[in-house]
Amino acid sequence: MDGALEGLIVIDITEGIAGPQCSRHLGDAGATVVKVEPPDGDVVRGWGPPFVGDDSAVFVELNANKRSLVCDMTHQRGRSLLRRLLANADIFMHDRIPSDAAAMEIEDERLHRANPKLISCALTPFSDDGPYRDWEGSELTVQAMSDYIRTLGHLPDHPARLGFEAAQMNCGVFAFQAIMAALYQRSKTGRGQRVATSWFGSLVHMHGLTWAAFTNPDYWGGQHHDLYTDPPRHGYACSDGEVLFTLGRISEEQWSGLVAELGMENAVRDDPRFSDQGRESVGVGDYARDLRHVWETAFADRPRAEVLSLLQSVGANAVPVNTYADVLAEEQLEAVAMVHEVDHPTAGRVRTLGAPWKLSDTPSRVPTPAPRLGADSREVLQEFGLGPAEIDDLIDAGIVAV
Repeated sequence: MDGALEGLIVIDITEGIAGPQCSRHLGDAGATVVKVEPPDGDVVRGWGPPFVGDDSAVFVELNANKRSLVCDMTHQRGRSLLRRLLANADIFMHDRIPSDAAAMEIEDERLHRANPKLISCALTPFSDDGPYRDWEGSELTVQAMSDYIRTLGHLPDHPARLGFEAAQMNCGVFAFQAIMAALYQRSKTGRGQRVATSWFGSLVHMHGLTWAAFTNPDYWGGQHHDLYTDPPRHGYACSDGEVLFTLGRISEEQWSGLVAELGMENAVRDDPRFSDQGRESVGVGDYARDLRHVWETAFADRPRAEVLSLLQSVGANAVPVNTYADVLAEEQLEAVAMVHEVDHPTAGRVRTLGAPWKLSDTPSRVPTPAPRLGADSREVLQEFGLGPAEIDDLIDAGIVAV
């Protein structure tokens, strides 16, 4: 069955994380994604260990459902070849700051004159507008600039960064959303347009809930305010693992039954911190840290599965605190078919994640492995109308590699 974006051609010259994350989603949805790489390949191919065959595990995960074309765009012939491809493409993705885009002759105005239906998407650290348009960026610096690293760590130690590439990953997700909006508009007008996303803007947007809570500077508390001063929370220890839970929806009868089953009557009876069905004693409640020892004493001799079953039976929101291995073993992950095994060209059978969304009529693709560098160069150029002699000339000149 064809994917929802079947028939669309994407030319992607991005490296790193943000752009490849976005084009991975486009490929998952059925688009033909041509990953145009420099002769040395996307820098992420070397971001190891660990390596899967010749490439880093990060590259393999980000670049499934794509084809690789090697084109040396430091030469005029390489830049001209790229523009020939873009004249017949639907979507163009790049991560060049404006000054570099101009040097490469891939400014939006030039591209749209040649191909009015083209949707061009720039994914940059600080956007391609504004006073910081030509600033370079890194995950750490963008997190610092957007008020993230101050919310992590243990007082009075130094702040810590988020433990994953939140700015770049979410920029890729927002770029995918924006491209979908531009495609819908093109379906009505026949014209493409410029799309711009940034790491910085993505993190600022995601901080909206927290900042929306800053309405009373004299009150420093509540679910969002205390994120700025509250160190990381961990699960509640059971005999063989940890659980995390909240009690927001349980009734007085359910609360009484839970307390009795856990033998916590003496601890709860005269302690006002357990009022309101214990809601403030767990999760992000005001007394959760102070009362952790009470819950862990009650859980100490019980296996995690038993504690989870008990908590869920009274309507609590309770989950296991998982390790990486635990997550991959989760029945829920298997049920939604997110983990796939694919045949990698140099590493054999490897596991990769599929799309996080489901479409009933046009399902996402089962991932194909990330391409070997230049594996599809000749075939892609033939499909764009170049003849064998011209392709061989480009290879001999070092502009294209296979």
